[in-house]
Amino acid sequence: MNLRGDWQPRRTHPVLLALQLVTLWQAGLRGLDYAGGVVDGLDAGAAEPAYGWLLYGSTVLVLLGLAIRRGVPVILGHALLASWYAGLGVTSLGGLGIALDWRVVLGIALGGIGTGVLLADRFRTPLRLAGVAAMLAGQAVIVLGLGADYRTGTGLVGGALQHATLAVGTLILWQRDRLRRVVEREHA
Repeated sequence: MNLRGDWQPRRTHPVLLALQLVTLWQAGLRGLDYAGGVVDGLDAGAAEPAYGWLLYGSTVLVLLGLAIRRGVPVILGHALLASWYAGLGVTSLGGLGIALDWRVVLGIALGGIGTGVLLADRFRTPLRLAGVAAMLAGQAVIVLGLGADYRTGTGLVGGALQHATLAVGTLILWQRDRLRRVVEREHA
């Protein structure tokens, strides 16, 4: 029984694909930068050449998956990128002594709540506006509360969240298509 279905990576809205490719471009650049040995900057201590090659290799894996239209390399590559970005971000923030600061946790929680509200279809405009307010408040808590050079670390964590979203989203689309094809075959 073939469970592959007819959905394929790279068969999505052009705007979403362009955003995915820009995100991969950034990951590839960071990977090559680290592979060459970063000596200056906040993330220099976390930027080992081995991490660089792993970031770059994961980027290549996703791009190859998109080119051959297979879900598994896209999912695996984005999951690897998410884990490495998260590790680099936490390491960068930890160097500042703020990785588990309550303001970072609160800011991320508020951002997550706002994101959840905005993603849900069932809420009316006032609650969606409250979701926007929660996201903005989360950013303000982090920026105003820390007073440190947090941009690199939070940018890396943001990159982790982007790649995690792409990995999970691709997995859901892939599984949904496989299930649809099985159901259609059983009822045919």
